[in-house]
Amino acid sequence: MTAKNVSDDPQFVLFSGNEIAAFQDGKGLKSGMLAEGLDLPESRQIKPGAELEGWLGYELIDETTPVECEVGHQATSADHETAFYGLANPQTIDPSTL
Repeated sequence: MTAKNVSDDPQFVLFSGNEIAAFQDGKGLKSGMLAEGLDLPESRQIKPGAELEGWLGYELIDETTPVECEVGHQATSADHETAFYGLANPQTIDPSTL
């Protein structure tokens, strides 16, 4: 994930690890988050024009069952089909192709 401050003022960055919910066989996967250059929780601001790279990782139940991902699951559209980020939900990933 990439966060970029496109405003004229410093902005707080909130990588919670909940931006993408992942499931295998209907069970939620444990997630972890890493944001390069951001010392959480002490510094959460980036200056105008700055970008911040972040990564989400998930602990799979197994390596064969497809992973169903819901992007922006906390803030969906009125129809609850389109994620806040404008991506269709859910998206399925076959772990054997990774």
